[in-house]
Amino acid sequence: LIAILTALYTRYYVERLLSTILPNVNIYVFLITMLFTVALVMRKGMVVLARMSEIFFSVILILFLFTVVISIPTIKPNNLFPISRLDIMPLVTSSIGVIGIWVYMLFPFFFGDIIKNKEHIATRALQTYGLAAILTSALLVVTIGIFGADLVKIIPIPYLATVKQISLFDVIERIESFIVSVWTLSDFVIISVFIYIVLSMIKHLFKLSDTRPLVSIYTFIILFLSLFLSQSVFELQDLSDMIIVYVNIIFGYGIPILIFAVGKIRKKV
Repeated sequence: LIAILTALYTRYYVERLLSTILPNVNIYVFLITMLFTVALVMRKGMVVLARMSEIFFSVILILFLFTVVISIPTIKPNNLFPISRLDIMPLVTSSIGVIGIWVYMLFPFFFGDIIKNKEHIATRALQTYGLAAILTSALLVVTIGIFGADLVKIIPIPYLATVKQISLFDVIERIESFIVSVWTLSDFVIISVFIYIVLSMIKHLFKLSDTRPLVSIYTFIILFLSLFLSQSVFELQDLSDMIIVYVNIIFGYGIPILIFAVGKIRKKV
């Protein structure tokens, strides 16, 4: 599953660049550049990646909040209201995609052997989910407020389409190229984390002392898997919406809850 997720996000990264700022570049250029950089960092260890991620997170968060703030004047209240009890079920069903993505916040438990200060993990988890809820809500309000729910459903990358609408006093506009460039940082982090998780699982499963020699081999596997995963961003979107999100929920929430329940019944937990 994690290998497929890695290939999925690698292909999303490629399709985003091809459909926006660099449409005429060969797909192999993006794939090789990203995976080579990931492999290089993976050889340095998780500590280096974690420190880089802290810097990237600050940059991405500031940029996201900036785009949200300057997009507020273009929001159309009619696209957000009125809200009635009839919206409850559509709201529940539409939340499935968000829940399927939030499952990634459980993945740091794969790094349990190298995480320090575990006694504060519950507090950190609540803070993380709280921040994710605020940012997700802001993203939904901006995208739906600008385009409307019906249009958002058919746009491949709604947030990017929202960014294209940004114009501040006719001075700041057409900044999607910069947004996509910074967005690449988040792609780099999630691809690296997924690869590290798989290598960590292989290390514990086969009792290996070091998995760095496997980094290059595994990145090549991801390269070819991402090529055969789909033919376009529309197929990627369908794959995510119809299969991946539900598999994420099952493996991320369903199976751990089932294991916990069995452990409680057998008094092993």
